Amino acid sequence: MSHNILGLTLDHYPDLYDKTLLYAIPRAKQREEFGVVINNNLPFVGFDWWNHYEFSWLNNKTGWPEMRVLSFIVPHSSKNIIESKSLKIYLGSFSNSLFSEEDVISTIEQDLSELLESSIHIQLHLYSSSLFSKIFKTAQGICLDNFPTTCSVFEYDPSLLKLAPSIQQEEASYFKYETHSFRSNCLITQQPDWATIEITWLGKPLLSESLYQYLMSFRLHNAFHEHCIELIFIDLYKIINPKSLTVRGFFNRRGSVDINPCRSMF
Repeated sequence: MSHNILGLTLDHYPDLYDKTLLYAIPRAKQREEFGVVINNNLPFVGFDWWNHYEFSWLNNKTGWPEMRVLSFIVPHSSKNIIESKSLKIYLGSFSNSLFSEEDVISTIEQDLSELLESSIHIQLHLYSSSLFSKIFKTAQGICLDNFPTTCSVFEYDPSLLKLAPSIQQEEASYFKYETHSFRSNCLITQQPDWATIEITWLGKPLLSESLYQYLMSFRLHNAFHEHCIELIFIDLYKIINPKSLTVRGFFNRRGSVDINPCRSMF
């Protein structure tokens, strides 16, 4: 809808509703670049869960400011993703605009669905401890951060992944790992993005230290959140021959927004 404003400094942040502030990024380009497509198909399903923690508008009856946490889920099959800074500025443009809550929801749903070329449903939440306990989920796998190992490669390197030596490689086993030390960098600004990564699979065992070293190799890798999770999924899919596989990323919020992608086998 608009030009890409990620990485640019704005003289003024709009505070009156303007949908032209939104900017779409096609998924296909990076999926092709990273080799995510296999035999002309995506080997996963999933979603990207977005939360905006500082959404506000003016009540059209009283003029009072309303404040909510705004959430929505983008299916993995959407043609586009949203450039995150454009979303923040677009949502900020509601701050001095008069709307009913129903009209706010329907307006954003229509604008984002048009941008993403996929149906989107918006939820607005009052601030509460129960809400934040759901949003700030803590992964519950074996923590790779506690394994004694060394890391020396910080450029993305899937060759670091190694199968565990086992006489029972033919038998699939269940594994669940997590790390709270994942870092990648924004594709446009190169700012660091931090996350908890949770990986579960039924398939061949990996050397746990190799999985940790592989995940740490993203530290200098420039990619959007969604593509990092898809890349991890594909690399694991190729080596462990899984019967099931799920990769989830719980990224720390930046500028009041967090993005939490999930990719899983059918």
